[in-house]
Amino acid sequence: MEAHSWKDYRTRVLAARDAVRELVDLAAERDGAWRAAAARADAASARLPGTEVPLAYAHTAASTPRRFFARTPSAVSGRLAITYDRARPESFEVPFFGEVKPSLTVRAPRAGYVVPAAHAGWMAEKLALHGIAFQTLKAARPATTVETCRATEAKLAAASRSRGGPGSR
Repeated sequence: MEAHSWKDYRTRVLAARDAVRELVDLAAERDGAWRAAAARADAASARLPGTEVPLAYAHTAASTPRRFFARTPSAVSGRLAITYDRARPESFEVPFFGEVKPSLTVRAPRAGYVVPAAHAGWMAEKLALHGIAFQTLKAARPATTVETCRATEAKLAAASRSRGGPGSR
C-alpha cells in the first residue's frame, strides 16, 4: 500500500485506514472462496513429494504484436508517449511474450527436508508459526540415505541487474 509522502499526515493515515478496512471487508466477503482455495493449495502441496517442481521460468520465442493507440509528445519529456486515444488508433509492432516455460526444474524431496540440529529450534518456530507440518527427530538415524544440496553462491540474472535492482552497481 502506498501513502504518498507529499500528502499531509492526516490524509496518509486515513488512506491507510480505508485501505485496511476495504481489505478486511473483502476478506469477510470472500472468506469461503479463500478458504476453499487454501484447501486446494494444501491438497496440491501434499502431492508434491517426488514430483518435478519449476523454480524459474523464461518466455518462449513465441510472441504476438500488441496494438497501441495514438502517440503524442509528453509534457514531461517531449518524447512521444502512448496516450490511448481510441479515436485515433495506431498500430505498433511491439512484441508481447505471453508464453512461459520452466527454465529451472528440480525434483521435490520424497520425505521432506532434514534441518541441521543447530538450526532446528528457530526453524521449528517458523514452521509452526506458518502451520507447516514437521517432526523433530529424537535420535540420530545413521542408516538413513539422504540426498544433499548446498547453495554455494547466489547470482541475480542479467536482466535483474540491468534494471537497477540489487547487484546492479
